[in-house]
Amino acid sequence: MKILFISTLQDLWGGSEELWSKTALHALKEGHDICVLCYKHIRLPQHLRLIKDNGGHLILRPNDLEILKGSTIKRLYHRLKLETRSYSYFSKLNRFKPDVILVNQGGAFNAAEDDKLFDFITKTQVPYLLTNRLTSDNGIPELQTLDKGRALYKKAKHVIFASENNKEAMQSKLLFELENSCSLNSPLNLSNTKLVPFPIDTKTLNMACVARLDVNYKGQDILFKALATPEWLTRKWNLNLYGRGEHYEYLVALADYFGISDRIKFHGHVENISKVWQENHIMILPSLEEGLPIALLECLISGRPAIATAVAGNTEVIIDGQTGYLIKGNNTLELQHALERAWQNSSKWENMGINAHDSTLRKIDTSPEIKLLKMLTSV
Repeated sequence: MKILFISTLQDLWGGSEELWSKTALHALKEGHDICVLCYKHIRLPQHLRLIKDNGGHLILRPNDLEILKGSTIKRLYHRLKLETRSYSYFSKLNRFKPDVILVNQGGAFNAAEDDKLFDFITKTQVPYLLTNRLTSDNGIPELQTLDKGRALYKKAKHVIFASENNKEAMQSKLLFELENSCSLNSPLNLSNTKLVPFPIDTKTLNMACVARLDVNYKGQDILFKALATPEWLTRKWNLNLYGRGEHYEYLVALADYFGISDRIKFHGHVENISKVWQENHIMILPSLEEGLPIALLECLISGRPAIATAVAGNTEVIIDGQTGYLIKGNNTLELQHALERAWQNSSKWENMGINAHDSTLRKIDTSPEIKLLKMLTSV
């Protein structure tokens, strides 16, 4: 079968890309012919290299994020060049002659906001599936985009969401039920789903925030403020941050500003997730919005409780007080309340982690790429 995967992500990589890319790799192993349309970058992300090395075809679109880095004259030149070349990339897709298409959206309306992609999808006679890895609870796009989004979602054979809460939020924006839809978590970056032994040393509690360094979405600035109170400064704790992002320098300065830089450690991107949970007792994820974070699932399955904002998929996998603690609002006060509840019950964290492991395994699909491929091949 000939399957076309289309990614709308213009950044180098993100958690939204894990499900479709691993599905593409699985499809190649099963003998399917795979083509991927994605944006061009200076260096090819590892997952795309794997697809290419395993026989997949890559069609790289010009990336206007790269254009923005040049001078005004260069931007104008490359913009004109981009406009004349973009449609040729979509004509290559027609020459591939796919049997089915998967359009992966990191957000809710990415395909509707991309005029060329929208035209291609709405005019094609090939059946397509849409993924939606994040729907914000707040607001709607401009009305023209909303109307285009409605057309895309109505025509899709299936729509795959990161969480049921995201699905419900999207239906309220579209103003109709999505009958051919489901929620499906992203694949885990774990070698197995066994419990990771709880750290022996509990004199100093190690807390982990595994997330992109982006305070506008992940809320690390709120977390720093919550931990900078006089009461928390008298306690023995460390906060380990795993991940990269554009707000690294700001967060380093913010930790210094709050006087907690000696408690904060930046580890960058870490491949060995099990090692993260060998060294940490609990996770803190004060995100402002989410789909269903891969890092949260990996934490719970590794046997650690989590303190996370009560948004989207977080509420579907955390049982408040049993497998973790839900932060009831996106503000410092609510985060402080959740942190205090957790601290007062730190002796229960190990057992909570065991509960988290068992509960999460019952709720998620440990091989979601297999399920998604079945959906694609059964259209």
